[in-house]
Amino acid sequence: MGYNIKNHRKVSSKLIALPVLGLAAIATTVAVGAANNVNADTCPAATCSDTTTVNVTVGAVISLSTPDKITVNMAIPTSSGTFATGTGEIGVSTNDNSGYSVYLTGTNGGNTDLTHESVASSKFTTLSSSETVTSGGKFSTSNTWGWAESADSSTYYPLQAYNTVNTASVRTRFIYKTSSTIGKNTCTVSPIANYECSVLKIGATGNTSLTAGTYTGTILVTAVPNSYTPMSDYDTDRP
Repeated sequence: MGYNIKNHRKVSSKLIALPVLGLAAIATTVAVGAANNVNADTCPAATCSDTTTVNVTVGAVISLSTPDKITVNMAIPTSSGTFATGTGEIGVSTNDNSGYSVYLTGTNGGNTDLTHESVASSKFTTLSSSETVTSGGKFSTSNTWGWAESADSSTYYPLQAYNTVNTASVRTRFIYKTSSTIGKNTCTVSPIANYECSVLKIGATGNTSLTAGTYTGTILVTAVPNSYTPMSDYDTDRP
């Protein structure tokens, strides 16, 4: 059976350019001199020359690509709990040379459970705290799930509720990239020019008390340029 985690916004192969938190998608102005030339010169007859400054201001934009779903296949659960994982790629592109950050939370008004398609009482709850899963291991509590920040990571985090700020004790930050650490064309599933992709890994431990079927929840993925001034809206612990 599959455990599907649907992202906040279905992007699939479509690209979206999102103005983030008040940043204009493209803000372009051209200054070609004032109505009354403050640099006016008095010249001899016949010709006269002066200069003017042209300013073009380009606004910061950021684009986000998310998988339609991340599927975790737990074909044979056991009474003591079976661990399974699935992955998907989050792609980001920005013209802001400060870099970007990506945060994961539940949705506004939603919860952080993965709930059975028809039996509401049967569900996976998110981890209560971060856990490290060694080879052949599983979460300490059955019927729980969490996320990890790369395909080879063994540390999993709870999905925090909406409007939760990343701090030393609460992890919502999935990615932090500066201008020196951003790469390009690293998307492997669906390469996108000028996008950088990072792998989001989902892990779940389930036992035979769960009803067979598909369990679904939603993750809100938010990408923000690092130059965004009120970063405390998202992150009080960022370098």
